[in-house]
Amino acid sequence: MLGQGSGFFVDQEGMWSRIHVLQGQAGFVKTAGRKEHAVQNVLAEDKEGDLVRVSVEISKEAVRPLPVSAELPRWGENHYYRTPRTR
Repeated sequence: MLGQGSGFFVDQEGMWSRIHVLQGQAGFVKTAGRKEHAVQNVLAEDKEGDLVRVSVEISKEAVRPLPVSAELPRWGENHYYRTPRTR
């Protein structure tokens, strides 16, 4: 049985996911376009926070990073994320 979860790209160098999703698995990533790409290497991990950053066998042109604000939201401020449409 394969682990299942979510992850996201913040740049074209790798993606973030949860350690428990990839732990003990030959991981792969399925993008919004339903294509599967192999996980190559662990780039960083935070075991206490259950976070892992991995490199993925995918062309940089195919990566659509999640934009991340350089500023923290103010108390009570609304924030939204819209899933980008596939090409």
